[in-house]
Amino acid sequence: VCAAFVSGLAVLIRIPPQLTLVSVPIALVVLDFASGVVHWYLDNHVTPSETLLGRMAYDFQDHHVRPMRTTEVGFFTSAYRVCFLSFPMLGLAIFIGPTFAGALVSTIAVLALLAPQVHKWSHLKNTPRGILFFQRLRLLMSKRAHAAHHGKGQDKAFCIVTGWCNAPLDRIGFWRFLDKKIESLQRIPRWRLERFVLTSILLGIVTLPSCTL
Repeated sequence: VCAAFVSGLAVLIRIPPQLTLVSVPIALVVLDFASGVVHWYLDNHVTPSETLLGRMAYDFQDHHVRPMRTTEVGFFTSAYRVCFLSFPMLGLAIFIGPTFAGALVSTIAVLALLAPQVHKWSHLKNTPRGILFFQRLRLLMSKRAHAAHHGKGQDKAFCIVTGWCNAPLDRIGFWRFLDKKIESLQRIPRWRLERFVLTSILLGIVTLPSCTL
């Protein structure tokens, strides 16, 4: 994770600062949307298993059973998986060179490492004042905004970085559209989050009083 941060900063130093500044808001929109797609897919269409993708799906789905558990996970533990995405993107940014496209790709790669931590901040009981300031400006996902995802149905507000994409995507039924497309391609029913919760209870992973659904 440290290597990814250092590499990202080294790439950004080679790029004119004005290009980086312009790329930041665009990178936040792209990253917010991408976080929503990943979140939606792992929540609903991947069965927990011993594979890397299956373990990630378990973490995402277990999060709905024990939402506060994410606050107990350290920064490096939650960010290391993102490195598998960040390093190739940084390599691409170097190949592109000190252009706006290079600035955008490298900015996304660096900010992506912070995405798990941003999600964690939206669950903290005592949010640091500095982070709370950015949440109130809607530059980071807030607890109130993220609570919509953990409400009834848990089928909306999947974007977890800034939350900017949630309202328009929910309004047009984007996630329901993707569900139908995935189901038609896989030709199998959607992996329902409720099934995971029920299985968790039956296996003793959680008890009924601990279930937050």
